Amino acid sequence: MPVGETAKKKSFEILEELRKNDIKILFSFGKDSVRSQMKFADKIKTKYILLLGQEEVNRNEIILQEASSELQENIPLPKLIKVLKNKLNNA
Repeated sequence: MPVGETAKKKSFEILEELRKNDIKILFSFGKDSVRSQMKFADKIKTKYILLLGQEEVNRNEIILQEASSELQENIPLPKLIKVLKNKLNNA
């Protein structure tokens, strides 16, 4: 879920990398609020949510949130693929 235009542009790069690494992902291209997007994620029973805002772009990281528990952690973007694959394989 990108928040802001800068984050939206960066999220396209991240989306492409995730897909290249065979990680299935849904991306919201609309202008729905974060709250609406969270409700949709809950409705489709997603395991993880990626949140990206201007601050995260500036720090070159992304927020990874577990949908079921709402626990979240900041992940450096260069480590995102490895972290996600590890979490998905152990789920």
